[in-house]
Amino acid sequence: MNTPGVRSLLSSREVSVFHITGSIDAQRALREGAFFSARAFEKDGPTSAFYVAELTGQAISLGHYQRAEIALHPRAHDRAVRRVTGGSAIAAGAGIVYVAVGLRDASVFLECPKARVLNRNVRGLLVGLTSAGAGTHYFGRDFVSVERRPAIYVAWTRTPEQHVLLEFFVSANASFVPGDGVSAYPAHSSPPLLDKVPITLAEAWGREATLNEVADRILHKGYAKTYGLTLEESAPAPSDEKAARYFTDVVTDDSALRWSPPHEVPIGFISAGLRRDANGDVHEAVLSGDFFQDAAAPALLNDTLRGSKGTREDLVRAINTVYGRDGLVIEGVPSLNTILDAFTDVI
Repeated sequence: MNTPGVRSLLSSREVSVFHITGSIDAQRALREGAFFSARAFEKDGPTSAFYVAELTGQAISLGHYQRAEIALHPRAHDRAVRRVTGGSAIAAGAGIVYVAVGLRDASVFLECPKARVLNRNVRGLLVGLTSAGAGTHYFGRDFVSVERRPAIYVAWTRTPEQHVLLEFFVSANASFVPGDGVSAYPAHSSPPLLDKVPITLAEAWGREATLNEVADRILHKGYAKTYGLTLEESAPAPSDEKAARYFTDVVTDDSALRWSPPHEVPIGFISAGLRRDANGDVHEAVLSGDFFQDAAAPALLNDTLRGSKGTREDLVRAINTVYGRDGLVIEGVPSLNTILDAFTDVI
């Protein structure tokens, strides 16, 4: 009998591809992982793809929509590498195992409401790591807990074609939480990580968390076992041109925009940036900060506001068009009024 909510196609052992590599820096891993995972986006490819790497160095991974100028202390800027998923700045160096998961769409494993991308798709991760003997749970927000303490940073993006990329930063032998002196944000009114002390898998398991065991737990004892996947090993393609079209950078000249001060949201802060042309009309509008959203949202928000006078009424219309009922998903910003307040600061 099929598990309720699991697509029937998985009952016949869906084929998925994977690749495991060790000892590479975050900049290479983030790029290689995203492009390898994009194999799941092609019609003639598998519907899921997994990439695992053991990170080196001391990089800080910036969320796709963060501005380094306000998120990071200047002395951390030279360690910053930007990922294509949203969220907050995290440690992405030695002791971290990085996992990228590409999905043809959010419902490859389980039928998935559009606003539940993480909730529905971290279950293989939870099952796999729990098999090591330490309870692993997702209570919401942007991290998975082991023994009820933050242990894995989880992030997502969804392309305009509805393909999904998940990125997991597993605290194998070092925490994903950046050290002191990295963040430049003002103090947050609520305690970070819900006031929970981070934990590594090594602490929870009572032994070193090796790359091979972490990969085996997540891939084979997690996703493959949970969803009946047949995993086939594959090497990254020598050219990434085919996959590159799915992932677009946030291209903007920060200095040309007038920016709001940071506005607090549950997992961090957001800011709004606005630039007007010589006639006073909106030329560029950008929402920046610690959140996740559908990748189509930035262009739609900018296009909806561009050429308008940028009044409060224009802002309300644009925000509702992009993020309102039946609109695109933004996660980590519980009220659209916060977005409106940020843009109101710069009109």
